Amino acid sequence: DPCSCDLKDKPKVTMYLPEATFGGKSLYYSYETCDGEDHFTKKYNLKACQNQKTKDSCMELKLKTGANKCGWSGSACFGWEILSHPLCKKAIEGAAKSGTVAASNFAAAALVAIFVAHSSL
Repeated sequence: DPCSCDLKDKPKVTMYLPEATFGGKSLYYSYETCDGEDHFTKKYNLKACQNQKTKDSCMELKLKTGANKCGWSGSACFGWEILSHPLCKKAIEGAAKSGTVAASNFAAAALVAIFVAHSSL
């Protein structure tokens, strides 16, 4: 769940199932979640939000539905949910108040499954 991650290297929207959602949010992957280093995204997921270095290139990326895939933070491009989804805003606000971020077991398992799928390339 991209809303529950307090990671330096933000999770990325999956390239394998870009239209898929769970709980109203896109599917994300993160190597950092499992203490790995991401060698995949820069080389193979060229349309990853994090690979877009300008606001224009960031905001150009759309899903088949026409919805934004990414959002611009003012200095970097991330999956739009991380910046704009109401559930993420609540999680971020709650984490700021409590000093922690809680992840559900299912969300953590989903990230691990996506990590395994990406690492088997």
